[in-house]
Amino acid sequence: MQKVKIILLTASLVLATLATNRASAQSAPTKPKLVVAIVIDQLDGENLDLISPQLCNGGFRRLINGGITIGDTDFGREHPDAVAGTSIIMTGAQPRINGIPAATFFNTDKRVESLTLSDTRFMGNFTTEAYSPAGIRVSTLSDEVRIANNGLGHVHAIAADAQTAIALAGHAANSAFWISDSDGKWATSTYYKDVPQCLQNRNYRNPLASRLDTMSWTPLLPLTAYSEVPRTGKFYGFRHSFGKTDPNRYRAFKQSAAANAEVTDVALELLSSLNLGQRGELDMLCIGLSAAPYTYSADDGRLELHDKYIRLDRDVDRILSAIDRSVGLANAVVMVSSNGNFTPGKAPDTSFGIPTGEFRTDRAVSLLNMYLIAVYGNGNWVLGCHNRNIFLNRQLIKEQNLDLTAVRSAAADFLRKMSGVMAAYTLDDIISNPVNEDLKSLYDITLAEYAGDITIRVMPGWILTETGRDAQPHSTYVRAVSATMPAFILAPGITPQRLSGKTDARSLAPTVSRLLRIPAPNASQRPSII
Repeated sequence: MQKVKIILLTASLVLATLATNRASAQSAPTKPKLVVAIVIDQLDGENLDLISPQLCNGGFRRLINGGITIGDTDFGREHPDAVAGTSIIMTGAQPRINGIPAATFFNTDKRVESLTLSDTRFMGNFTTEAYSPAGIRVSTLSDEVRIANNGLGHVHAIAADAQTAIALAGHAANSAFWISDSDGKWATSTYYKDVPQCLQNRNYRNPLASRLDTMSWTPLLPLTAYSEVPRTGKFYGFRHSFGKTDPNRYRAFKQSAAANAEVTDVALELLSSLNLGQRGELDMLCIGLSAAPYTYSADDGRLELHDKYIRLDRDVDRILSAIDRSVGLANAVVMVSSNGNFTPGKAPDTSFGIPTGEFRTDRAVSLLNMYLIAVYGNGNWVLGCHNRNIFLNRQLIKEQNLDLTAVRSAAADFLRKMSGVMAAYTLDDIISNPVNEDLKSLYDITLAEYAGDITIRVMPGWILTETGRDAQPHSTYVRAVSATMPAFILAPGITPQRLSGKTDARSLAPTVSRLLRIPAPNASQRPSII
């Protein structure tokens, strides 16, 4: 009798164990087959809230209802541009470590603004532009996807902007494509080895150049539906075309909502024609979209921006629906994030009486050089200014046996006295273990090879005018208030939730890596949020 009891007890334990194992297997999330990273330039959470009545069921609403919503992603006090922000997301590291402080830098040899990822060692394919990811100093999320399966997984990146596409692709991707500014072709660098047939077909059989002059951007909805737009804007509406006689037509197109649709079309072609996520290995598709203001608008652009968000929501819906049809969202990890970039908008009309002024960097450089001549003698003491960084002639300072730190300090003291300058910091101030919050934020984006000798802060409400790569002055309204930068993660097995407060943008890559069960990028500095 005792032996029978022991046998029954053993059988019960075995059955219980099997049931537990079966339940665990059923509850464990499926190992993902596909990861899709969508980085949206200047995606603003407040603007998303404003258009919430017009959101479709499958776009941002699907992300909000089905996954993790990060209400505000923290990129640091120094607003990154599109390329720097994308690099923070993909590397999980701040610019000081990942190597990309901005899309451009000041070339002190040529005394001009240059592109950070420009690389003449590689030729362009379908373009004369030359780029590579060599400037990215660490591994990216896309690199780790390739490494995890010894290169068997495929990674492709697509964006309207060249450097954004490369920041998404990283070092190890199969391909990275963007829209050329000169002829609208889908272009790439010979650094990347794959040229998918669908992109070749698009360039030869259905090029943007043959379609662009017949395309136009007009409001998607009746003007009464744009509730947050002033009455005057709704009355006049807008119509933007891209005719052959316009020398800036490709640049204007790339800022429009139509460019998001074009990028989405190509992304879906890649997903379908390359069977991404259906080949037995983990694949990745990286997509760069835009929610940035349209600078070619005749007025403040609020109507265009509202419409752009509505159309963007439809493009996100198309991407999610295509993933669901191909591999199923239950087999995919989708990350959608703003890139931390922020355009403060246009200055208010002077009739409102808001205190303002204009700070011209060319004038500041000229006045500073005159001051240094008075102190140290004749010479070209200042090479130029870029992105609020003043570059001194270090070679001349060395030749004159002057102390560089002392010259920097004298220059900063002079700049602080200029109208419109709120603060001026020397490079020595920034890199010497700063504890001041302002200096610490600058330290995080400072790389020796790109750094200026003095960094200035311009007063909020002032107009900052700098000269860009096109040798034309560009003005920016200085505003201290930034936007709310949301992010979304959709993955099998995660509980839908909303994270309040700020979440470090450097947590995105390690979070996605954990969901994919692969190592995080090698410079990731924050843990996963789940």
